[in-house]
Amino acid sequence: MNKGDVSAGTELLELQMVASEELNKHRVENRPDPITAKSHTDTWPHELLVYLRSDLALGKTENARAMVDSILDNISADGRVPHMVIDSTSFRRRHADRRVLKAEKNEENEWISPLSAMPVMSLAALDVARELPDTERQEWLDKILPKILKIKE
Repeated sequence: MNKGDVSAGTELLELQMVASEELNKHRVENRPDPITAKSHTDTWPHELLVYLRSDLALGKTENARAMVDSILDNISADGRVPHMVIDSTSFRRRHADRRVLKAEKNEENEWISPLSAMPVMSLAALDVARELPDTERQEWLDKILPKILKIKE
């Protein structure tokens, strides 16, 4: 197939599907996002949009939704999105790196390194909402919109 025969949208969808297959190789059971660093299993919210869109390209809406929920569950009380949610199973990450990163505990009792509001959270939530069945969409949006607003404020 010649590049000229494929629309930009089709090309992007194909790229996202290939990316999703690659990301799936790095997933761990009971974790919605892939592990991108072999040394530790921190969650990096700034990587959310690429993971989410790759999953949506393969029809994995529930996994994409779980990633958004996971990040929103770990924002700080004042709405800051963490730079990372620190791997709480690693002694080194909990006791050494955390001090360097000046991490703090959030309301979920997870160590996070605080940053600030991230526009990808709104984009990610919108992408997932568009894919949810009508019967689930409003309930999910009612649950997450207060957190999205807290981030924006």
